[in-house]
Amino acid sequence: MEESGQLLQKILADRLHELDPATKEILLSVPASAILALHSLLLKLGLTPEKIASQAALLAMNPDILQRNFNFLKALGLTPEKIATNAQLLGENPKTIRRNAEFLKRLGLSPEEIASRAALLAPNPRRNFNFLKALGLTPEKIAARAYLLGRGQDALRGNIDFLKALGLSPEEIASRAELLGRGLDTLRRNLGFLKALGLTPEKIATNAQLLGRNPETIRRNAEFLRQLGLSPEKIASQAQLLSMNPDTVQRKFEFLRRFFPKEFILRNPVFLENSHEVVEGSVQFLHSLGIDHEKYPFVNTTPSCKRHKIAVLLREKYGYSQDLTQDERKELIAKAREFVRHNPMALRFSEKRIKDRFCARIPPA
Repeated sequence: MEESGQLLQKILADRLHELDPATKEILLSVPASAILALHSLLLKLGLTPEKIASQAALLAMNPDILQRNFNFLKALGLTPEKIATNAQLLGENPKTIRRNAEFLKRLGLSPEEIASRAALLAPNPRRNFNFLKALGLTPEKIAARAYLLGRGQDALRGNIDFLKALGLSPEEIASRAELLGRGLDTLRRNLGFLKALGLTPEKIATNAQLLGRNPETIRRNAEFLRQLGLSPEKIASQAQLLSMNPDTVQRKFEFLRRFFPKEFILRNPVFLENSHEVVEGSVQFLHSLGIDHEKYPFVNTTPSCKRHKIAVLLREKYGYSQDLTQDERKELIAKAREFVRHNPMALRFSEKRIKDRFCARIPPA
């Protein structure tokens, strides 16, 4: 035992004192020659000395079983490097690993995805699957964020409680499932950082994706928006811009300058979210109607959305239908376009509001 203890001290260094008593007692009962042979085998399989020290229980395994498990994991598609990185799998029962692999396949993960997330083969993924499903995540959403299956349920509950306290509903949490994979300390740190930028808890809850971003990225984006001329209050009110890439914001800003004065863009930074296609298509569509796009800058909806609203007017206000003659239909289209030219705010209204405000029918006598 003394010889084994000296060898373990050499191999594990400070880690020896961190082992739980049961594991330590088992290792000390293993002959030094067996420990040395297992250590050599693990090095041969690609484990670093640091990884061996972190998975000390492997030094008490039967070398034949260790080699068999290694071969089994390779047959599943794991590379030697992936196995070395997830060395804890070498100590698992192959039946457990096979059962977990089958469950992940049924969930929709490909063999390549399973191999890339090998750590999921060790815990019981079904337990977390049921927990996440009860939270409101669909099987497809869980499969897309399979890493959540490997998180401890205490960690998941801690994140859920944090997000609920911030004001997110269970449905909103399910829609932002990536936040469940973040460390709770990271979420708390980011919350404090966003508050320091001037964002209210309500605004943060509305833009919860920011809690998962790197604070340095957010700080860089905020600084860039300030350099453009946006006030801290305007940045806080348009917090979604903080999650955009500064290069993307710069490109969109320069593109908008083709159509709008800088001061207008700074007053309406929400337009920075729109794609070039939506902006240019909307400007062209408004011009085709004879509407000044600077006076009525409705570039935050697509041309097809605007056409739909004109179609509502045609149908509900003017009685347009395919039963009319071609000339009659052309006449009504011209009337609808003329109406929108004089009432451009109609393009901003919802379908219901268009009907209520412009298409009220006179009740029969």
